[in-house]
Amino acid sequence: TRKPKVEPETNGFTLTKQVEGTVIPGETFTFHVALDNLEAKAAYTYTLNGDETEFTASAIGAADLTLTLADGDSVTFDGLPVGATYQVSEDASGYVASYEVTNSEGEGSVKSASAANRRQDQQLTTATETVDSGEDVTITFTNTYTRKDLTISKTVTGALGDRNKEFEFTLTLTDAIGDPLTGAYAATGKLDSITLEEDGTTTFTLASGESITIVGLPEGAVYTVTEDDGSADGYTTTVSGEETRTVTGILTENEEVSFINDRDWHIPTGVELLSFAGVLAIVAVPVAGLAVLALKRKKRRS
Repeated sequence: TRKPKVEPETNGFTLTKQVEGTVIPGETFTFHVALDNLEAKAAYTYTLNGDETEFTASAIGAADLTLTLADGDSVTFDGLPVGATYQVSEDASGYVASYEVTNSEGEGSVKSASAANRRQDQQLTTATETVDSGEDVTITFTNTYTRKDLTISKTVTGALGDRNKEFEFTLTLTDAIGDPLTGAYAATGKLDSITLEEDGTTTFTLASGESITIVGLPEGAVYTVTEDDGSADGYTTTVSGEETRTVTGILTENEEVSFINDRDWHIPTGVELLSFAGVLAIVAVPVAGLAVLALKRKKRRS
């Protein structure tokens, strides 16, 4: 490698990383920096958290670098020739990624810009920018992960309700734009984990007094919980006072969905009236008979 033959006018940019919401200590994120219009085979440097690293441009004046950054890390590229171009991308992760480009000097070709993914597990790439004199550019990538918990509980009521009976549930989870969530998620309560299939579904059972809480779901996830039909066994299912077996919602906060199954003595109105009339008839007949018998005895005594 060699230094550039002619010392050109130079500048650079700074890339910073920050995480908002749930921060896992020691977690790192992978970045790719594509540089072009460098001097062929010339040596350049970048500084990551105070440590300087040298890299060499290719024979066509390009360099593709892979960097690993954690929350709070910063890397500065300085000494790049004016006219060189750069583009930064972050690999997909379990976070929703966004970036902001700022030019504190307000001069040069780079203007303020920003972009964001709509969900987790997506790569994010900046536009191609050009190094110019008189500018001070910072690109800040922010990863946001605010986890939410979903609790599903079961209560059985009524004189005939079986508190030990297991009721089956189907849970479907998607992200904010409708793509299924898949894989294992930690849980508390009756289960310590669940596994979501490729279509985002899982099944489980709950008896009266039991619940399951799925933890660490992405904010904005859409859930649908359906309980199997128990009406054939005489149960009426309600959620929040409404007779239903299916509930759909969006996780903007920690949510709890409480299913209540009631099984009690319920006599249809028509049957109730018929029974009452029958009781009157049954009672009236012997009473009338006793009255007639008493009247006959009275006459005989007379």
